[in-house]
Amino acid sequence: AANWAGALDVLTLFLSHFDTTATGRTHSYHTTAQFIPTTFNPTIQAALEEVESSRGLKTGSIRHVRFFKPTALRARGQRYAHATIAFADPESANRSIAQGLFFDRWRVQVTKTLPEPRRCLKCQCLGMNHIAAQCRSIHEVCTRCAGMHKTSECDPDRGTGFTLKCSNCKPHKAVGHGAADRHCPVFLEKRCQLQQRLPETKYKFFPTDDPRSW
Repeated sequence: AANWAGALDVLTLFLSHFDTTATGRTHSYHTTAQFIPTTFNPTIQAALEEVESSRGLKTGSIRHVRFFKPTALRARGQRYAHATIAFADPESANRSIAQGLFFDRWRVQVTKTLPEPRRCLKCQCLGMNHIAAQCRSIHEVCTRCAGMHKTSECDPDRGTGFTLKCSNCKPHKAVGHGAADRHCPVFLEKRCQLQQRLPETKYKFFPTDDPRSW
């Protein structure tokens, strides 16, 4: 039912029965792709359609491809980068997971993106249901040194002996990594807890009527 209601043509018909200001958003199926050639330009529609046609996907199956790191922050001469790919339907996502995709004639492996705990960029707390704009904490907490200041104001060169510290690793702030570190033990624990609560994370594919996706 969710897939039916999420179809773009069905959504358009559905919204036609409401006020002209009514809007709707279709569901996307998010995946991760590693080592996409940096020559690929995801803002060019023809480039996306070429990726779709290489696997026999319908035009529009790929909603967007977004590199994790901005182009301006890439290393000099970097040839490959990781990205997130949003699909319009689970079948297209599953085919891409099973067979991979071709970007500029380079085959890329695709995996289902698993949910991760949200981290507030103000208080740095993990697993909270708020973002920085909604945070009620009085103080800003630095992602890098766990100090009571904005991360952008952190100056590692202000003195000797600067070390990364994680504000989430209590009671003693862990030295050697910051709050954004994906290997932080608190992050790993909360990610495991989150994924255990969601049965669909146990599957390689997005569940559909096809038994092979279970």
